[in-house]
Amino acid sequence: MIKVDKSFGVILILRSKNKEDRLLILQQVHGHWSFPKGHGEKGESSKETAVRELEEETGIKIGNIKFAELPVIVDRYTFELRGKLYDKTVEYFIAYTDSDKVTIQESEIKDYKWVTFQEALDTFTFKETKGVLEIVKKYLKHDISK
Repeated sequence: MIKVDKSFGVILILRSKNKEDRLLILQQVHGHWSFPKGHGEKGESSKETAVRELEEETGIKIGNIKFAELPVIVDRYTFELRGKLYDKTVEYFIAYTDSDKVTIQESEIKDYKWVTFQEALDTFTFKETKGVLEIVKKYLKHDISK
């Protein structure tokens, strides 16, 4: 039997006048790198979940981000964990910030870094996450809300 799992996250981009855009990526306690994301709580919208998870995992509050006027990116894949098959869907919102201050949630997050698109591609383990990154890159070329 396949277990359905849904998460929501934020792809946070650090805007800089003098440097290339940087993305916030997190190293999970299990070792892999990903974007901030997590599961919803009862009564939360997908965006509320993404914002809460961002704040819990990084300390970054909603007042320090601006959501892009871009479609939500949906990442869907299957994986096996401890003998169970999972059908995973993650919805990502793209947002901008001008502050690089991060306070990680040590119970879930091992490390973080602000990286360029290429550094993110080189760091991510899973092809699905790399695919999300390619979509982000295409979206940002056409984003007028910057």
